Amino acid sequence: MNKPFKPAPSIDLDDLQTNLDQGWGFPANFYSDPDIYDFDMKHIYNKSWLLFAPVHQLSEPGDTVVGRAGDVPVVVVRGRDNVLRGFVNLCRHRGYTVATETGKCNTLTCRYHAWSYNLDGSLRGAPNTKQEPGFDKSEMSLLPIAVDTWGPAVFVNADPEATPFLAHHPKIADYTRNIGYETDPQFYLDNYNLVRTIDYDFQSNWKLWYDNNTECYHCPTIHSTSFGDAFETNIGAFTYEEFDNCMTFSFSPDARPAEHGKLKARSQRAFQFYPGSTIMRQDDLLLLHQAIPTGPETSKKFMYCLLRKGSDTEMGKRWIDLWDQTFSEDQGATQIQQAGLRSGRMPRARYVTNQEEATMFVNRLTLSAYRKALTGE
Repeated sequence: MNKPFKPAPSIDLDDLQTNLDQGWGFPANFYSDPDIYDFDMKHIYNKSWLLFAPVHQLSEPGDTVVGRAGDVPVVVVRGRDNVLRGFVNLCRHRGYTVATETGKCNTLTCRYHAWSYNLDGSLRGAPNTKQEPGFDKSEMSLLPIAVDTWGPAVFVNADPEATPFLAHHPKIADYTRNIGYETDPQFYLDNYNLVRTIDYDFQSNWKLWYDNNTECYHCPTIHSTSFGDAFETNIGAFTYEEFDNCMTFSFSPDARPAEHGKLKARSQRAFQFYPGSTIMRQDDLLLLHQAIPTGPETSKKFMYCLLRKGSDTEMGKRWIDLWDQTFSEDQGATQIQQAGLRSGRMPRARYVTNQEEATMFVNRLTLSAYRKALTGE
């Protein structure tokens, strides 16, 4: 399962730190260099807790969700014993997938040579292997990954030895308890319906859309008829707090007079878990999204839309359409940025730190991951 050894790309940690301290971003080539991308995947995405699916998709025995944890193909299933388990989605025979789509199944079966696996990952059957010398079925189970739940979401980590989700985010339990934020998955199963799933193909490096997703400096311009029209977006309108590997945003109710027919949010709170997982509750709407890098200059973003049971479904649809418009606008904006950075004519970005504090925080987390990978600190 390990990739061939590849030397670390040239990363000057002191230079990156000095520039970040002065409000400057990473060098422009960090957003397109294939070696940097591989480094990011190996040392960040393949070792991080990532939002994988709403708990609604994995609530009953046999429920199966297929996806990726970084660049590792994975499948998560709820077994007949009601336990959630995750596996690398590769048959132990020749590396073909054992699950091809999200849905329900009784067994995980490779369509290449018909090896089959139980929902606990153990090998169930392998044609023509009874007389195979040294063949031990107990050694041929699917390779595990780590799975955990928090609130309305199932999280995965490609590292099977990963610390539990809350151990990686140690301050979140106390914070949510203090503000009365419900984190029991059953609460969301009982009170919300999954009504829509949207995915986006971003033509931009993951660090670029992450910068975009953590600041609202652009909201009055890029999102003037979407998010910027439904929320008060000045710097004093929202509260931002940092934790170890997470941050929260909460927007105050918009004090501007509501125009007839206009959408106005009454409340909103978002949790962002590095790298790129977001859980956002806004009035009766719940949005989960995770962006996964797919190449040095491409990413894919998944958004799961849930509505509180008994709420106004037409209003919910209008809000989902507004958020869809917002993220589509981000999609276009980051594509333009990607082309600009690729040109090599701008060495690095200059942040406005009093407007892009959260963006600086995310960049510091990325630098911290680089430092740990290169020095062990």
